[in-house]
Amino acid sequence: MSGAVVPSTADVVVIGGGIWGSATAEALCRYHGADVVVLERESLSAATTSRGAALMPRARSTATLRAMVCETYAAIESLEAQLGEDLQLHRVGALHIATSEATRATQDAQVTAARAEGDRVEHPDSDTVAAMVPWLRPDADRAYAFFPDDGFIDPYKLGMAYAQAARRHGATLCQGVEVTGILRAGRRVVGVETTAGRIACATVVCAAGPWSALVGLWSGARLPLAPVRSHYWITAPNETLFPRDQVMVFAPDGRFYARPEVGGLLYGFRDRVCVAADPRDYPPDPSGFAFGHDDAGWESLNDALKGFRSFWDGLGDVPVAHYIAAASAYTPDGQFVIGPWPEIEGFVAVTGCSGAGIATSGGVGRAAAALAVGAEPPWDLSAFRPDRFGAVDPLDRAFLDRCAAARANKRSG
Repeated sequence: MSGAVVPSTADVVVIGGGIWGSATAEALCRYHGADVVVLERESLSAATTSRGAALMPRARSTATLRAMVCETYAAIESLEAQLGEDLQLHRVGALHIATSEATRATQDAQVTAARAEGDRVEHPDSDTVAAMVPWLRPDADRAYAFFPDDGFIDPYKLGMAYAQAARRHGATLCQGVEVTGILRAGRRVVGVETTAGRIACATVVCAAGPWSALVGLWSGARLPLAPVRSHYWITAPNETLFPRDQVMVFAPDGRFYARPEVGGLLYGFRDRVCVAADPRDYPPDPSGFAFGHDDAGWESLNDALKGFRSFWDGLGDVPVAHYIAAASAYTPDGQFVIGPWPEIEGFVAVTGCSGAGIATSGGVGRAAAALAVGAEPPWDLSAFRPDRFGAVDPLDRAFLDRCAAARANKRSG
């Protein structure tokens, strides 16, 4: 897909070849027959997509988010059929743990919603949980809900599957081509300028992830998001403690999540203090990027480890083999940014994944594709309106800190 010739015209130009941009392109071609060009300045799904933890629980805070995750599961089946390829969805199941009354109430509501749509949900006792998760300290006072059909996936593999299917349906995928500006005629978008020439189009879809605020400013849209550090750790292999078919674990009261990873354990925290970068400083290739001085970083990490140790007595006994950090595009309320900017015709934002980009990719792509061609999206997207915060300054440090706080306060998807 590298070295694709950049056409001079298209119905829709998608800026960003990560998982949301690729999923949108695939849906535009498959459902609407649109002439689509995807522009990626680096390599497809290589920047932030490939660094995602890629857990896909269906227990979500709203009906729309749950529907989007369910659509991703359906999309994986469809992509496997189209491409004749096993995308290796690991259906190990998801174990949700509630300790506080508030978390129990949220968990009960999620179970009710899942069962209403025919999902299987079980309530294992602490002895069963001990057998399911060898490292987890069982506690009869906790409430457990197990979703046996949930799983995780390689995010790069899924992102590339959307891209390959989009190409089969006629999309042009251009890697190593950077967008340098958005062209307008009055209120209407009429094209984009790139390092490989100009492309005339009726609609531009901004799917540039943590860089989306910069793309929005080119057109006059003030998109409300910032690059916020998301990170996780992977232990050294120990298949006695971490069998490869071990379930995923979500513990909002412990502020952590975990899943198996090639014989080790992948785990991450909801830091009480999070850090945002200025999008102008976040590089196209984020490998090795440091988010700068973090005054409360060690204190926040120690606080997270203390909460995790209340679930895992042996946390300090297993060495860490890998540490992965990258930016996730967060908004001040932790909700997506999906929709047109009201003052600009032909500009659609599809960004602000807020840590749920992989799991919701199928649903987001389908919804964004509908918006891009003026069709009715399949779900209520009102909570994701790009202008819901008014005319923000996405480069202002106080605003960036609001976005970081949203990750710190996040309890569920």
